[in-house]
Amino acid sequence: MKTILITGGTDGMGRGLAMHYLRRGDSVVVVGHSQGKGDRFLAEAAAMGAKKRATYIRADLSLVSENRRVIKEVRAKHDSLDSIVLAAASLRQAKETKVTGEGFEFLFALMYVSRYILSYGLTDLLEKSPSPVILNIAAPGMKGDVDWNAVEHQGNGGSGKAQFQSSRLNDLLGVAFAERQKQSGAGGESMSQTPAKPTAPNFSQLTPGADGKGISKATLDSYDMLSGSWPKSADDVVLVLDRNNSLSAGTMYQLGLITADQYKDAAKAIEDGGDAPAMDWDYGDLVGREFTLTTASDRYKDDGDGTFTYLADGDANWDALRTNGRTLKISGVIRPMEDAKGANIVTAVAYTPELTDWMIDRADDSAIVKAQESKPDTDVLTGQVFADGRTADDNLAAFGKVNTDAPSSISIYTDSFDDKEAVSDAIKAYNDGKDEDHRITYTDYVALMTSSITTIVNVISYVLIAFVAVSLVVSCIMIGIITRISVLERTKEIGILRALGASKRNVSQVFNAETIIVGLASGLLGVGVTALLTIPANMVVSNLLGAGTLSVGLPIPYAIVLVAISVLITLIGGFLPARKAAKQDPVIALRTE
Repeated sequence: MKTILITGGTDGMGRGLAMHYLRRGDSVVVVGHSQGKGDRFLAEAAAMGAKKRATYIRADLSLVSENRRVIKEVRAKHDSLDSIVLAAASLRQAKETKVTGEGFEFLFALMYVSRYILSYGLTDLLEKSPSPVILNIAAPGMKGDVDWNAVEHQGNGGSGKAQFQSSRLNDLLGVAFAERQKQSGAGGESMSQTPAKPTAPNFSQLTPGADGKGISKATLDSYDMLSGSWPKSADDVVLVLDRNNSLSAGTMYQLGLITADQYKDAAKAIEDGGDAPAMDWDYGDLVGREFTLTTASDRYKDDGDGTFTYLADGDANWDALRTNGRTLKISGVIRPMEDAKGANIVTAVAYTPELTDWMIDRADDSAIVKAQESKPDTDVLTGQVFADGRTADDNLAAFGKVNTDAPSSISIYTDSFDDKEAVSDAIKAYNDGKDEDHRITYTDYVALMTSSITTIVNVISYVLIAFVAVSLVVSCIMIGIITRISVLERTKEIGILRALGASKRNVSQVFNAETIIVGLASGLLGVGVTALLTIPANMVVSNLLGAGTLSVGLPIPYAIVLVAISVLITLIGGFLPARKAAKQDPVIALRTE
């Protein structure tokens, strides 16, 4: 089990990594600014059975003093660290710079100073790990030099300049940190700052249909097709706009919609505190555009001696990369519907499950994957035996190899709450009697979000049940009193019935029949009035709350049960007076005036 510290671990990539490491069985320390998000992280960890392995430290990492406090708390609880993930960031930019209470520009302090302090402040704990790693999740610095005369850019061009300056400094921090560790001999060359560069952050898979193929109906019902059509094959993808019909400059650059110069001009405009120039396209012009998908395994060239060379981006390798890749085409342009409930595509491009299957098969059949699987002790990139804790599995993962029989996680989507509960019950039943290594750990996001609401609803329900119970008791007593009064007023009639030969049972049946008729009439009246009141109630809900799918109704089975309860209560209330009437002496009853 490894111990991993993650800053910014309550949102975005930091949160995703935190949950991944917890599922893998590691111990995770998350540092964040929001106590509410921290509590949510701990609740999710507890739900997956990782409560003892999850720790949350609340801190404002834009303050030097808070970074030092985090270091002290980590040292107090842990003797060593295996990895540090530096993911704390802020995407908010303003034309006016924000200065912390300690005098630093806010973004500069959060995105550079904090990384510097934590990296060097926890080095000794990392050195106790056999293969320590610092992962610095920061955007690579744009072209240009560091402005050493205004490192923080306070009051000079807004927060955008400070953010670009921090990116350049993070590049230098990664290089300088690795060089210093190498020179000091502490940690060797294995511990270095690694800037994270996701290869395809704008691509994601569409949620498949119920049969695992096609596209989920919930997705189809949540997006407007502005032009073109939904994907019909693995080569088709859809371009996903936001509700403002826009895409970010980075996305447009990756998709080839703008040139490198246009992207640099947009970045420069933001850096100077201005706005990037707007660019417009017709939806129809985007449909049919093509680009090439190159898988991880396709980026390696067989050297012919048992080793492989990585084909980096660049003019020298473009032709080879295109030849190895697969051509994809934009088949349609979509946009989330207003108030859509299933609009869960978070990337600019979405592809089908068939393309995922193709990429898995492509990696399995690639020369580099087969070569690595045939030589599990030898690194096919160097031709040397694996060292520094690296294994063949690490290489295979980098080459795109996926084991479908052992997924790292499974996402289950259900159509109703009843189905969700059935899935949860099935997992709980499977986990019974299993040790921790063989248990299924899962996070029920709906249960986490609705747990507090459910508690409130239950309390309200219990209070209403108490009021209804009191009302039923009072009703039962009143029915008994009314029936008793009816018996007293009809004493002479009871005597006549007995004189004509009616038995005590017959007299009791007369009054019981009356109470049943009263209960049936009152029950039908109550159910009818309730059914009529649902009409204006639904109109109010629809008009005031805008909830067209939320409606109030009285199901027929429930209505029948309510009528039966009404009859039963009146029968119970009139039972004793009816028995009293049956026991009347006929002679005394006939003499009653």
